Amino acid sequence: MNNMVLLSLTVLVATTGQLLLKQGVQLVGGVSFNGEIILEFIKIIRSPYIMGGLFAYVCAMGLTLVSLSRVEVSIFALFTSLSYVLVIIASYFFFNESMTLAKIIGSSLIMLGVYLIVR
Repeated sequence: MNNMVLLSLTVLVATTGQLLLKQGVQLVGGVSFNGEIILEFIKIIRSPYIMGGLFAYVCAMGLTLVSLSRVEVSIFALFTSLSYVLVIIASYFFFNESMTLAKIIGSSLIMLGVYLIVR
């Protein structure tokens, strides 16, 4: 598999995991661990979104190990910062989060940095 494809897949799977976890905690009403810890744990493991998010994270970890065996860690770290950009965009559409000028500028700088390093 091409290294750029592998890195892109790693970013997409990790981002999917974050979004699934966010949806899961919203649907279960949040996680506080202030009360009964066992009941909180049961609430978490019964959520298909949370379980899907955890599964995506495990898959992303496997992809991370393969990626790190193929590319320099400095390239890997910068490329995976694209996850921040994807989360900002997805959060705007799926969770109605704000799209501020600061987020747009920050995301643009991340994308520019990745372009400069991997070109």
